[in-house]
This record gives sequence, structure tokens and C-alpha cells, in this order.
Amino acid sequence: MLFVTVGEYGIGYEINKEPYFAKKMKHKTVIGDYYILSNKRSEFLYKAIKQTEGYSLRKVHMIEIFNRYKSEEKRLTHQIKIRYKTIIRSPLLEHKEYTMLEFARRHDFD
Repeated sequence: MLFVTVGEYGIGYEINKEPYFAKKMKHKTVIGDYYILSNKRSEFLYKAIKQTEGYSLRKVHMIEIFNRYKSEEKRLTHQIKIRYKTIIRSPLLEHKEYTMLEFARRHDFD
């Protein structure tokens, strides 16, 4: 999990091995928290746009923290899931669907 303190990064996806970055995020954000909680691999691509600085927290340590503070685990997990679905996943899937429709409309993409 990465805590971005300085800089900007893009979040995107691939279509036919071509990257498309649909969302720009700034400092004071977190990358990978949802994936640690759900024990899944990253669904999207992440790439620095500007010089980026931050801190990292390994999955093992995040689990340790949650085990130590069980009362906060539920609340944080709920907030992380909602943030991921509304700020990252839904907008990117909408953008990906739009991009795929644009490809389908192209005459040179047959």
C-alpha cells in the first residue's frame, strides 16, 4: 500500500495491450488499500505523472494493525471499499466502456 504525499499519478486500464489513463489523482491519496483488504491483484494500472513521493506499508503490517485495532477495522474497511468503488472503479469502468464503444464505431478497427 502506498501513501502518496507529493505529486500526481494516473489510473488506467489496458485495451489490446495499449494503456489508457482515465483518472488523475493528486497527493494525499492511497494506492492499493482496497487490494490488500480484498486480497486481490490490482485491477487497474497506476503510473506517476509528476515526481511522486510517499510512504509504503506492507500487507503483513497492515494486517497486524487491523488485528491490533479490531474496533477500527470494520469502519476503515467499509470506507475503503466505498471510496474504491465510487472514486476509482466505477469511473474507470465507465471510461473503459466508452473507449471500447469508440473502437467499435471506428471503420478502420474491423
